[in-house]
Amino acid sequence: VYKTVNQSYRHHSLLLQERRYNWMIAQYSSKIGQQCQVEGSWFNTDRVPYYAAWCIGLKKSGYATSKKYAQKLTYIIETYELWRFDYQLIMG
Repeated sequence: VYKTVNQSYRHHSLLLQERRYNWMIAQYSSKIGQQCQVEGSWFNTDRVPYYAAWCIGLKKSGYATSKKYAQKLTYIIETYELWRFDYQLIMG
């Protein structure tokens, strides 16, 4: 259907942005480096780092089937300090 792989990736990204994940983009995009309010059942607290809120959002949006997806992904982000990439993009 697409002339290039790049066109396919771009269309897929726009589809996800416009439909499935648009609520997360609206709610969390400006929260890098901040704590976010979430339902306490995910991490036994109602305040989590922005990246953990995104992980919860991905799970809630149907991205993964694992019941522990948000916790597992957050663990990986924290273990390897992947949140630093966000800061590098913002801070330049």
